[in-house]
Amino acid sequence: MRQLPRALPSAPSAEPTQTRPLGRLFGLCRAWVWERVIALSYINDTELGQLSAIPATLLAQMDTTVKAQQREAGTSKINGYLAARYGDALPLTNPPLEIKQANADLTAYWLMTQFGYAPHGSDEEFRRRFDDTITWLKDISRGLVTLDLGVSTAPKPFRVARATSRCPRGW
Repeated sequence: MRQLPRALPSAPSAEPTQTRPLGRLFGLCRAWVWERVIALSYINDTELGQLSAIPATLLAQMDTTVKAQQREAGTSKINGYLAARYGDALPLTNPPLEIKQANADLTAYWLMTQFGYAPHGSDEEFRRRFDDTITWLKDISRGLVTLDLGVSTAPKPFRVARATSRCPRGW
């Protein structure tokens, strides 16, 4: 028969202790997850600065977490449009420059609207690039524009449901 402990474990002491292995494990897990989140985007901070119209001084002031979230949102939006024709190749492991530019334009627009940019103000460059990117992505999903991704772009056959009005014959 199993014995119960005679005394309760003591309360943790207020003295600082060495880093516990479990804390290091959580830190490593957090770093691994963060690397995977960054990898979900088609562009990084450097490419965002090079491809977008955001001034470098303003881009440096923005929170890296917010930038990463917006880059990932741009990648998700792009994948949504590309899924109609390139679903088997998603996510793209080596995206072409056009996809990176589209991701930078979407990310720049969303970042600037978070920082108080008015899309219908005197400077409409971000809004124009955003609209052009969305139109281009719609053209890709409709088949009007083709990307050179090195994959087959043959449309997937649709399965058509059939309805009959006859009674089953039972054979």
